[in-house]
Amino acid sequence: MGWTVGLESYRVMATHGYYEHELEQEQPYVISLWADITGAVPTAGEISATVDYALLQKIIDEEIVSGPPAKLMEEMCHRLIERLQPISQVKSVRVRIEKPEAPLPHEGGLPVVEMQWQS
Repeated sequence: MGWTVGLESYRVMATHGYYEHELEQEQPYVISLWADITGAVPTAGEISATVDYALLQKIIDEEIVSGPPAKLMEEMCHRLIERLQPISQVKSVRVRIEKPEAPLPHEGGLPVVEMQWQS
């Protein structure tokens, strides 16, 4: 049996980026993080059999909001995945990071990076 636990469209402010000015002022990131879980369905309120979605928010806060600056969103995705890999019931993780105010040559488009890991 399997199911997915996720946190979608969590908007945070952080200082990451390739360019020096991106590290000087916070900018918004919109993060979605999903973990695919396997095992017996936790029918008796056994949160230890799943992944608490509050944990997903906490991991994002620790790695993206409070963590060291990353030059690339790929690195940010990888950090989030690394935090969930050790959890035995997690069989795959998918991350999407959007950077709505990324420096682009002109208006239009939404920069995103998605990454997936599977055991």
